[in-house]
Amino acid sequence: MEGIPADASSEHGERTDATMSARTWTGILGGQFDPIHLGHLAIAEIAHHALGLDRILVVPSRVSSHRAAPVGAKDADRLAMVQVAVANHPYLMACELELRSSAPSYTAITLRR
Repeated sequence: MEGIPADASSEHGERTDATMSARTWTGILGGQFDPIHLGHLAIAEIAHHALGLDRILVVPSRVSSHRAAPVGAKDADRLAMVQVAVANHPYLMACELELRSSAPSYTAITLRR
């Protein structure tokens, strides 16, 4: 596991007590969110508990790399819907990173940013 000391994870890559307090574990949930719905929030809830994530960035995509149908809601409206949906979940955070780019949204590029 890159960035984690060799003695901080088991041979299978699981987190140990040494890494639990030393790192912030972040998940990313991306999508068009047109609109965001309870299913999206359920996925985030499951990931939060199952993976022990400290936070999850909810990232609306601007231009989907695999969806031919146009987005119905404007970017600002989809971001606002995400912000309202995550407001009562302290570990969820709206992230507008992909909305700032006119290029298609690819997870690998978003992770590099």
